[in-house]
Amino acid sequence: MAQQVNTLQDLSDQDLQTLMSGTTQQKSAIMRTLSTPLLQELSGQAGPGEGKVPSGFRRKDIADPTAGVERIPGIPETPEKAAKIQQVQTAVETLPQIEGLLFDPDGSPNRTNLFTGSDLSVGIPFTDTDVGFPIGVPGSEGRELRSLYEVGIQAITRSETGAAMAESELENTRTRFQPNLLDSEETVKRKFEMFKDTLQGSLKLMTTGADGQPRLDEQKFDSELKRRGGQPLDALQREAEEAIRQGADPQAVKEELERLRAQTR
Repeated sequence: MAQQVNTLQDLSDQDLQTLMSGTTQQKSAIMRTLSTPLLQELSGQAGPGEGKVPSGFRRKDIADPTAGVERIPGIPETPEKAAKIQQVQTAVETLPQIEGLLFDPDGSPNRTNLFTGSDLSVGIPFTDTDVGFPIGVPGSEGRELRSLYEVGIQAITRSETGAAMAESELENTRTRFQPNLLDSEETVKRKFEMFKDTLQGSLKLMTTGADGQPRLDEQKFDSELKRRGGQPLDALQREAEEAIRQGADPQAVKEELERLRAQTR
């Protein structure tokens, strides 16, 4: 006969996961090993006629229904919460891959991937001479970089706000977090650093607008980027990006932007 389990702490992580998402047969096999008080705790029942507590909670004192309830440690709040946690974990796991696409082996930004992974490259033919630096396979690694960033940006917005972000706000969040060709080396590094810190939970940059919709706190983002030594998006860079979209040579535009910024320092 299997040993009786009296507390959640006596269950393995695998058994807890099975109780949350296993098949009915798998769950039943584990439930048969649980003590009656623990079964009552998990089901929210304190005893006959005493009703149920919310899913994921338990009574503080199984013998005293007036003692209130508390969340059961180790069990996610809701299936939606569990899904959001998984989404963030998946995004965190892509960080080494993003870093490998974002930077060359010597630690400098990979300008080809920065360009082909941004919307500045849309509609521009990828040849060696068009952009002033080697392209190789047309934009494949740049597109992969953009896709991986998208996973993280979606995870950030949903984990902090619990809701889907309006497309206009989502695009603004992409623009702030994902480096592009026109960013300085220091700015590329600091943007990636902030992206990583936000995903890992040590930096909070999302807020809720007056309409109740989630949005990036642009002022907080720019202040933090500047504090770390990066260059926030400004009017000069917006004009430079528009010039590239209109067909100007990206490398020439980048050099002119650097020259103008040097004059204003």
